[in-house]
Amino acid sequence: MIKLIYLCFITSVTLGIIYQTHFDIEPTYKEFKKEYTAQLKELKEKEYQAYIASLSGWQRFKDEVIRLSKKHGFVANVPIAQCALESARGTSYFAKYRNNFCGIGAFDSDPNKAFSFETPEKHAQYWVRLISKEYKLAWENRNNPQAMIYQIKAGGYATSPNYVSKVMSMSEFRSL
Repeated sequence: MIKLIYLCFITSVTLGIIYQTHFDIEPTYKEFKKEYTAQLKELKEKEYQAYIASLSGWQRFKDEVIRLSKKHGFVANVPIAQCALESARGTSYFAKYRNNFCGIGAFDSDPNKAFSFETPEKHAQYWVRLISKEYKLAWENRNNPQAMIYQIKAGGYATSPNYVSKVMSMSEFRSL
């Protein structure tokens, strides 16, 4: 008889633990999931920032141009080819030390007036604002790379008489 009472006691304790565990696990799981999700987002952001920091300025500039081209509906080939030409694919002094891949602000008479940008991404954003506001005919032709680069040159962007053919001869102009 004592064995039967002991067995019933053990069974009820076990069932109680199972019952309590079953119903208490749900809020605990939700809390865990919420905390885990927040930590995962933070980790992903840190990994993303580390990835961005590891990229060259030239690659960061190109990635931002491509992102902006999708957002604003222009062909990324034009600014990437322009900047590949003007900065030797991100290896020029202004590109490396000023994040200026197009030599914006630099003039033949005084190249040291070239603008400095905080990041390669900021330069890409500036390029979009510049072309859309100051070179309206080029911006109207933003889906046609040949017409766009012709209009940028016609608007006074570059001083070289061969600027359009030089940009169009860049592999970046033909390959994106």
